[in-house]
Amino acid sequence: MSSPKLNPDFDIATFLKKFWQQKPTLLKQLVVFDDPLSPDELAGLACEEEVESRLITGSNDWKLKHGPFKEAELTQLPSDSWTLLIQGVDLFIQEFRDLRDLFNFIPKWRFEDVMASFATPRGGAGPHFDHYDVFLVQGSGQRHWQLGQKCRVEREITADSDLRLLENFISEQEFILNPGDVLYVPPQYTHWGEAISPSFCYSVGFRAPSAAEMLEGFSDALIDRSSPATRFISSQHAINSNPHEISVQDLNSAYSMIQGDLADQDSFSKWFGALMTMPKYPELFHLPEKRLTKEEVRELLTVDGNKLYLNPASRLAYVEILEIKLLYFFVDGRVYSLSNHYFEIITQLCGVSSSFYEVFCDVSTPDEILNIILDMLNKGSLLLDSNV
Repeated sequence: MSSPKLNPDFDIATFLKKFWQQKPTLLKQLVVFDDPLSPDELAGLACEEEVESRLITGSNDWKLKHGPFKEAELTQLPSDSWTLLIQGVDLFIQEFRDLRDLFNFIPKWRFEDVMASFATPRGGAGPHFDHYDVFLVQGSGQRHWQLGQKCRVEREITADSDLRLLENFISEQEFILNPGDVLYVPPQYTHWGEAISPSFCYSVGFRAPSAAEMLEGFSDALIDRSSPATRFISSQHAINSNPHEISVQDLNSAYSMIQGDLADQDSFSKWFGALMTMPKYPELFHLPEKRLTKEEVRELLTVDGNKLYLNPASRLAYVEILEIKLLYFFVDGRVYSLSNHYFEIITQLCGVSSSFYEVFCDVSTPDEILNIILDMLNKGSLLLDSNV
């Protein structure tokens, strides 16, 4: 199977300027990509306990069922009007990670997962919208897509639908996707795909947290670290002629007290990096039977064939704060603070997600970096294995 490729004529700068997070667009023959799995192999994944899977049946009265499934459930399906969806296929199959990496022109810390779906004729998920950016990559077969308006209100969703389908979908554009075509859909744009023939579709999704989610999350983080001893102090030093009045001075004092924490950009930088690298599937992190030491790791790496590699479920990012010469390295929701003297090493660590980390464990590696590597290994972000 050949490696996936991006069309060399694709103008990334134009796409980012005119379409990214602005409006949908069809990208004809954007990728060259062979289906990594057969329909039967995809069905096999849907029977696994650790895999998130869904089955949608019907063409106008859609019904949703969550996996894992029994083999008999999938072998007894009709010849049309159903679709099987598997989330996070990039966690299990290298070819899907290769597909994901074609979209590295979008920051990798934004990446959510690759979802694979197989649909029979008239099969689909119904009219809906997503809260994230998605590239819909057409595999084998054909699929008919309809695009509608940007949806802004939750009340447009059918109340009794587990699928969060739209009550009143109005198609404004229609496309037929062939193998290699990609439909880009920004958050909240309504869309509806339906298979024309037995077909695969691969959804490459990117996180887009809402302002409300970020405000709630950062506020919770500030509350966790705040001291109960820090109290509001009144600015009142004179007798108030009206005991019911909240003075402007007191309002300003209370506002400044809150604003000081919210305006702490250093705290926000660390919280945001941790948020965007939080694993989607923490259950895929398996800790070593006992915590390993630096000496033990180096000894294990002398065994022929042992490799230290990144857990496919792991997420990495970094922020460089030039003003204070600091570097924050984020790994699966954790924050490591370093001097920006280590900038080059950290960028190398972030760049070997499909390769091996043992090069960072030799005697010349600074202790600060080796301690991070060791912590990543002991927390399941790095894996030691000879079978890679």
